[in-house]
Amino acid sequence: MTYLFKLAQRNARLRALPLIALAAALAACDTDRLTNSSEDLTTPAAEPITPPTALYAESFRGGIPFGPWNMPTDAFGAVYNGSQRNIAPNELLDELARIKSRGGRIFLTLTGYEGHYLDRDGHFNLSLWKDRLDRYRGINFNSYIEDGTIIGVALIDEPNDATNWGGEPVPGSMVEIMAQYSKSIWPTLPTVVRAEPAYMERTGGPYRYLDATWAQYVTRKGTASDYITRNVADAQRIGLALVTGLNLINGGPDASQMSASLVQSAGSTILAQSYPCAFVSWEWRDAYMSRSDIKSAMAVLSDKAEAHAARSCRRPGTGTSLPSVNGITLKAAKVLQSGQQVVSLTWAGATGSSVRLFVNGVYRRNTTNDGKGYVYPQRSGTFSYKICEVSTTRCSNSASVVIQ
Repeated sequence: MTYLFKLAQRNARLRALPLIALAAALAACDTDRLTNSSEDLTTPAAEPITPPTALYAESFRGGIPFGPWNMPTDAFGAVYNGSQRNIAPNELLDELARIKSRGGRIFLTLTGYEGHYLDRDGHFNLSLWKDRLDRYRGINFNSYIEDGTIIGVALIDEPNDATNWGGEPVPGSMVEIMAQYSKSIWPTLPTVVRAEPAYMERTGGPYRYLDATWAQYVTRKGTASDYITRNVADAQRIGLALVTGLNLINGGPDASQMSASLVQSAGSTILAQSYPCAFVSWEWRDAYMSRSDIKSAMAVLSDKAEAHAARSCRRPGTGTSLPSVNGITLKAAKVLQSGQQVVSLTWAGATGSSVRLFVNGVYRRNTTNDGKGYVYPQRSGTFSYKICEVSTTRCSNSASVVIQ
């Protein structure tokens, strides 16, 4: 639960101490309260109000997204809540709504199969790639970016594999150009490439527009422990977030399907690392995923993914506040107060004497519109905030903070 304590003037600090103590007592009772030095703590909060745009896909269970590539929408649910999908423009909004309703999150492949953007010699062609991305320009899916249903856009798959690109691999420097183009259309949509961070370091950088790289484990690359340790260090060194997972279909010995015991052991090792932001594996195959031993192994990993500390797939250090919406700007930052992780909120552009505060899409209550405040999270996780005017439908951007 979260509690907001408004900044008081210096001459009111002593007067506020009893209220702080009462807020702590209420927190111990697991009661939602948004406290303020000028309001009565016993006043009940108003009935929940749905903001004009939801902050968070509330049915997502927590942790990090988990599941296989190309998973059918009906498979999102108790075990699987993450995937990577190529969805046609005319189907996108309907599919996103269905995925969100089932608690799912996805990486979107907007440009489709690489054959669509190869030149006559089989080499990567940036202009053709841009044409594929431009098909989605007129579709407003911003709310699904904001609430986390869309984890990020997958720019290109295996740029390092020369056989995909007519013998000429796509370097990291080109991937950065692609990421910049995507950000010119959707500034807040994280950009992801399915290539290991070591390749991205060798062939490009520094990265400003690319957010995340992808390390998908296969046994030929050593032990799962060494693999994930190396890739986390590589991603951190070049300042990128890290998506991970398993190659279920070709990742076993001699490019075989992974056994259930290997899935569980390797996946558990990788999920023990706190740095990855998602665990999405290659790929959904009906016959393989329906096996009872695979189902059992996946259920174990699903629980570990749910218990994993939530992380954003945005490039570390880029901040989480979005551009202003309707002229209202909100920023959120994690600070330490007496050893406790506290969220500092600052906002501007809202009118009226008070504003409404939403936390993870849930209305908390009205608070003074003085443009500043602290939130005291009582548990770990990702918390998204939004400020809305009381008498209008104008709201700020959402701003998120990860508490560990």
